[in-house]
Amino acid sequence: MATRVILDCPDARHIPYFAMGVPSALEDRAVDIDIHQNRIVGRRYLDWITAHRGEDAIRMVATRNYVEPRTALYVNWLLFRDEALATQFLDAFPRYQFGKRIKGIRRERQLLEEGLEQRLRRDGFDLSQFSEEQGPTIARRYVEAHDKIADLDRHEKWLATARHLGEDWQGRL
Repeated sequence: MATRVILDCPDARHIPYFAMGVPSALEDRAVDIDIHQNRIVGRRYLDWITAHRGEDAIRMVATRNYVEPRTALYVNWLLFRDEALATQFLDAFPRYQFGKRIKGIRRERQLLEEGLEQRLRRDGFDLSQFSEEQGPTIARRYVEAHDKIADLDRHEKWLATARHLGEDWQGRL
């Protein structure tokens, strides 16, 4: 049984209405990826993987899953045949530990929300208090902070979904 590690942020893409009639739009699939021919992992990670790879002990796989109602979720995984090797990788590169990733996202979102709330409480986004030239910059900062919070929410949601879908892939990869 392979141990799976999510490499990057899952990429959720909307499936257009006109493509829903195509059978391949609704199917799940997995493809092996050559670790050396892509830019998913950085140089340090690639060096570690190459040094510990052995006889097909580590594989990189890209999966695509159909998620209701009209979304395709793309996830890049490292698959470790040996659980001890996966543990070594996660110890060497803790940023890939699922629990730490979720905690980091939640911490960052909480800090952004608190900062936004503090600024709202002291009228930091009240455009009537600032000159006309400063207005667009202040409004843009509010929108950017709000969008970043929404992005973190989506990131957490898609990571949790990818982890759940990874369990479905367990027997097939």
